[in-house]
Amino acid sequence: MRRLIRVNHAHPPLVVVSHSHLDAELKDYLLQLGEHQTVAIGSSL
Repeated sequence: MRRLIRVNHAHPPLVVVSHSHLDAELKDYLLQLGEHQTVAIGSSL
């Protein structure tokens, strides 16, 4: 069953991260993303 959802456009983008899984590849991606906000959540996202 499809359900419509509504989202707000975040500027700057909001990225949910796990500090215990924050590796070099993710750090590089975030640098390439440019301006952003991060929210840390436990590793069991």
